[in-house]
Amino acid sequence: MQSALTTYKEAVSELINAVNALDQAHSMLKDIGWDQYISTKTWGRHVSLLDAVAIADKLLFDAQNASCPDCAKPLAESEDCLSGCCPDLVGHVNG
Repeated sequence: MQSALTTYKEAVSELINAVNALDQAHSMLKDIGWDQYISTKTWGRHVSLLDAVAIADKLLFDAQNASCPDCAKPLAESEDCLSGCCPDLVGHVNG
């Protein structure tokens, strides 16, 4: 079983791949003039491929910059916080 930190880093890596793939698909479709025809209705509005790239990029940013809700330390640096065992929360409960 891999650590929560390893899983987190792999998830961020997959998000990077997803953003890059969406961006590449948008670019390729734009080259042939089809980017404007690719959209889906979701969240009550039409989302274009360019919108999807922006949404994925924002999700990636949030994942890369996520912090523990209890101690505000970056999740990318804290195995304990990622595992739900924030030292600040555990110390507060035990203290």
